[in-house]
Amino acid sequence: MHRERFVIMPASGNLHFLKVFTMMRMTVHFHANTHINKRLDLNWDGKMLNGAMTFSVTAYKLAFAVFIVYLSISLLFLAFINETNCRGNND
Repeated sequence: MHRERFVIMPASGNLHFLKVFTMMRMTVHFHANTHINKRLDLNWDGKMLNGAMTFSVTAYKLAFAVFIVYLSISLLFLAFINETNCRGNND
């Protein structure tokens, strides 16, 4: 029995949005990881366990505080989004 494969392709207008959204998501993910790693390294107390760096709870809390900054920035940008109610730009 042959199974058919259906590929869902977005409309051409949505494809551009998906490309931009994916690029932005990857960029933010990269910067968030970089900031978290740097902050963990800065707060490392030098302890090792079986050759792996160990961090304190305080170091993790300080490192993940970056997400609060990113959340604040995203909420700020959210304020500038206009609702179109499914109308085009020419309406």
